[in-house]
Amino acid sequence: MTKYSDIIVGIIGLIIFCIGTLLPGAPIQIYFFFVGALLLTLSSYLSKNLFFALLEGIVSIGALLSILSVATDIKGIVIVVLVVVTIIYLAKKGMLKDKNFINGIIGLVFLVVGAVFYMPIGLIISGVFLSIYALVVFKRGEKIGMVFFVLNVIFTITSLLGFIKTLH
Repeated sequence: MTKYSDIIVGIIGLIIFCIGTLLPGAPIQIYFFFVGALLLTLSSYLSKNLFFALLEGIVSIGALLSILSVATDIKGIVIVVLVVVTIIYLAKKGMLKDKNFINGIIGLVFLVVGAVFYMPIGLIISGVFLSIYALVVFKRGEKIGMVFFVLNVIFTITSLLGFIKTLH
């Protein structure tokens, strides 16, 4: 692996995930989300960023459950349980001491609310808080934060556009 392997993998994952956002309703969209999220999980792991690795791991599992046509209520339960376990795990790792971490947790919770209950406003709120979290991570010197900042800004904009479409 090279010095920038984590970022290269993250950028590829970001591009694949973003292509998926351009395919709303297309059957292939979920495959883009799955592959993009897997690459973003790997990138976060290589960068040693536990929060983003776990977040993208949850997104990967959610996408895989969709690919496998798991019932929506079962998928929702699995995702909610994974998020609760993740928050408890991260709290036990001492991450609650980081004031910025609350932005990540709020983003994670609203991501689940938006995705599980099909509430676009939840996805918008999630994107805003995860963007803030990612930007602070980047400013602290973790390059992977910029990958996730770009991802979440794009995610927020596409969620907002989708929400606006529902108003017409």
